[in-house]
Amino acid sequence: MTILRFAVPILACFSVGCFFAESGQSAENVWETLPVFHNGRIMPLHTFARQTVREICGTPNPYISRPAAGVPMPKETAERIRQIIPAEGRIFQADEILLSWFSESQSKAWQFIPIFPVDDSDYAEDIFGAAAGKENRTPPQRVSLYQLAASRRYQMRLAEAVQRKHSGQFLQKPVRFDQITEKLEQQAGLFKGLTFFTPHGRLDRMLALLERCAGTESPSSYRLVQESWAILCSYGEAENGGMPHPTAARWNDIAGKLRFILDAWRREEEKPLSFIEESADETGRIGTLPLQKETEDMFEQIIALTEESLDESAACMESLYPGTKYRTTGPQKDFDVKQWLPKLYAPENFPQNQAAIRRSAITYYYAVKKLRNDIEAAYLALYDNGYALRLAPLPSPYVLAMGLSPEKYDVSPWATIQMIAGSGDAFTKRFIDTDSGAASLMRDWVQRLFNNSVQKIPYGSREFHADAVQAVGFLRSNAIKAEFERLRQVAANGESENPQIQELMAKSAYPGPPAGGEVSLAAEYWYDRLNLFWFMSFFACAAVIFAAGSYCAVAFRSYRIEEMLFWISIAMLTFSAAAAVIGAVMRAVITGWAPVTNMYETVVLTALSAAVFGVWYAAYPLIQPVFSSAWEYSKIQRPDTGWTKDIGRLSVLFLRILLTAATFYLIVLFAGGGTTGHGFTAAAAELFAATDGIDRIVVAASVLLMLRFIPPVLLTPVLALVFLLFRSSRNAAGLYIRSARQEMLQRKLFIIITAGIVFLIGLITAWNRTELNPDFRPIAAVLRSNFWLTVHVFAIVVSYAAAFVAWGMAAVTLGYLIFGKYPHAEISGAASGGGKSAVKRIVQMPDICRFFTPMIDRLLKFALLLLMIGTVLGARWADYSWGRFWSWDPKEVWALITIIFYVIVFHGKIARYYRSVGIITGALFASIAVIITWYGINFVFKGSVHSYGSGNAANATLFLTSFIMINLLWGGLALLRYGAEMYGSERADSH
Repeated sequence: MTILRFAVPILACFSVGCFFAESGQSAENVWETLPVFHNGRIMPLHTFARQTVREICGTPNPYISRPAAGVPMPKETAERIRQIIPAEGRIFQADEILLSWFSESQSKAWQFIPIFPVDDSDYAEDIFGAAAGKENRTPPQRVSLYQLAASRRYQMRLAEAVQRKHSGQFLQKPVRFDQITEKLEQQAGLFKGLTFFTPHGRLDRMLALLERCAGTESPSSYRLVQESWAILCSYGEAENGGMPHPTAARWNDIAGKLRFILDAWRREEEKPLSFIEESADETGRIGTLPLQKETEDMFEQIIALTEESLDESAACMESLYPGTKYRTTGPQKDFDVKQWLPKLYAPENFPQNQAAIRRSAITYYYAVKKLRNDIEAAYLALYDNGYALRLAPLPSPYVLAMGLSPEKYDVSPWATIQMIAGSGDAFTKRFIDTDSGAASLMRDWVQRLFNNSVQKIPYGSREFHADAVQAVGFLRSNAIKAEFERLRQVAANGESENPQIQELMAKSAYPGPPAGGEVSLAAEYWYDRLNLFWFMSFFACAAVIFAAGSYCAVAFRSYRIEEMLFWISIAMLTFSAAAAVIGAVMRAVITGWAPVTNMYETVVLTALSAAVFGVWYAAYPLIQPVFSSAWEYSKIQRPDTGWTKDIGRLSVLFLRILLTAATFYLIVLFAGGGTTGHGFTAAAAELFAATDGIDRIVVAASVLLMLRFIPPVLLTPVLALVFLLFRSSRNAAGLYIRSARQEMLQRKLFIIITAGIVFLIGLITAWNRTELNPDFRPIAAVLRSNFWLTVHVFAIVVSYAAAFVAWGMAAVTLGYLIFGKYPHAEISGAASGGGKSAVKRIVQMPDICRFFTPMIDRLLKFALLLLMIGTVLGARWADYSWGRFWSWDPKEVWALITIIFYVIVFHGKIARYYRSVGIITGALFASIAVIITWYGINFVFKGSVHSYGSGNAANATLFLTSFIMINLLWGGLALLRYGAEMYGSERADSH
């Protein structure tokens, strides 16, 4: 009760403090929570900044210093650099440096500041050492955009790398240097595309899309139009003399304009890189590129010509198929179809060719439509390079139409900052609609940003607070959200009933302010801020330290210190598990999917499961009796037991019913429609809409099992606390605790092992950001089922966690077998035949080994059970998704091998081929099969259709081989020592 007296006021103060902290948002918070559309979803700008700055600078919070002396730059730029960066350099936060990049785009300061990391000293010496400056001959650790452009060695190395890549020549040192050069070029391209610096490397997407329009290869849109047009004309060529001259001239004009844009930009990209001459144009547009206005004009003319051809072809289609509608709802022109190939469409003239003529007309119509869409996508790519900052939804029917087929066009439904700040009037009216209040406010804010309104105000100062709140605050207002949605509904143009349009609009709808219920956006902001999985590792490390201290205190007979440190270690491991649970729940809230969609999330879930195993097993002697009573009390009893007269049982029954209803509601909402925003009815219909009877049985059984166990699990801890504090006398509770704590103290080594596994996993995830990418990424379409993700992947991953906890215990146990002492005794007995008495030598394993064997056995059984359940459910999911239960995929094969290995281990124990040592070594060697199934298939073999969670791993083969060899060596040494000790002796029954 004393704890409650202190805890309640502390929690109250903490809650009040959080309320005032949230209600009074700082300027940084306003800027960092600005909604941004990136990687197919809406995220806070804080997340976008961390991801982008990490890609460019190698870390989200880089240490930046001034350029080396001797670098030529304008005097104004040098002065501005001195204002931004002190002489000794400083650390920039991701949000701060991103804002500085944008607001300093006119001063060109960041073109000369070294921001790209060079991790290889040999490479830095070879490429940039000579250009480091006369006063500083040390190879730079970071280089600037200017250094990349000015270094002839770098440009030569880049050209050689491209040549070697295409020719297939790979030598050891050049390949390493080529990788560094390619990485630097990618970072420079990302930086240039993000911050309006130089068009070089920024317009690749536009040029590629133009090639799809005007290229000579067979996929070319223009070629498809030509071919279908020629076939269509060939039917009436003899009678009509070919296509009328105006239409032919129109297509020739389109082809010429497309070629003009391609050739002009290719010539522009061949020019030397320039930094100083770029500036805003005469209209004040920011970040204006060469040829920008000419390109916009050309695109507008091409679109106008294709619209005429599309309407003309649609009119022909409507004449061929009366009663149909092919033209859009926009302004239409009247076309006299009889004047266009008049004899071609007269059935009496070519009755034998009518079917072919209709097919050719349809082909021509859709070829023109495809060309029009390709041109629209190329027009958008003039201001969207694929990774720019996107701040506002695009209220454009073209974008909505192309967004329905992202695999073809990859068009984002949001406008980039380049579109808002630097686009011309023709582009803006077509795609952004500047006449609306929302778009005009957005453009005013961006113009303020790039007209140096914030660059001279220190980030985080009181002046910055006032300026940022005024400049950014309106972007999160409900008025802006309502205005954007009104424009997008108008852009849908009668197609708002289309389910695909609805899904696209819901996915890209502009969120309101955080106070308006945008939970996922606020959750992601605080998820990045809190860094919960770092706390998971921190508390796990603390648990290892305190448990080890408790273990060592036994040698000094400091029993009070031993017990105190042990309880602290349990508390630390509990905090570690709580941090992991909160982090996993926040990831689920942010993405809408169960947090097992990639390798990073499965690794974190393994750590969470290990922490739960550690806390549960260590505290089991204390909680088991109380939990058993509470579990029985929470069950729904029969009427003849008399519970109807017990007010306590009635209260528990009422709580049980409420928890069951709430659990059912949340399960249906999450598993059936959590990612689509559907209500409960639609989510339930989607969850139970399986076409196969087996699927319905699996879904119903899984839901019933969750309803059977989840409410009592939630209710039991509360009842256990009530029983312990109120239903037991103080003396009885004290005796109960004292009797349990002695048994708990014997399990401190288990705390060290499980907490050590959690800490090790935390280190792996922190140091392997490339392999285990923590960023939120779109998941494969086949995985988009919360129900199957939960029941299949959760079962598999938790089985992996049990296997690795057993592996940790087995590794420690085998260490005792290698280095420990074996208790032995000599027993005299009568010899057969009346001779002298014989002496028998009996040897036992170390006591700690016999203590750990039952735990390892239980964990392996639990792992096998969950692995078999997960594999069977996975086969059912595969049949549901791919139409087959089993395909002998590498992941499936190794899952089967792992199950067979477990079965062999337990079969050998039951058949008495071995006892404790067999179980222990089996747990060690089983981890090899698990690591191959889990990690090896994803990162080494990469031939599995199940490798959705895989990533880039430079040393995956080395890691996997090392893990296998170390485990084999460790197990082999233990078996050799065990065999040597047992040779010539009789073994105890516990072996």
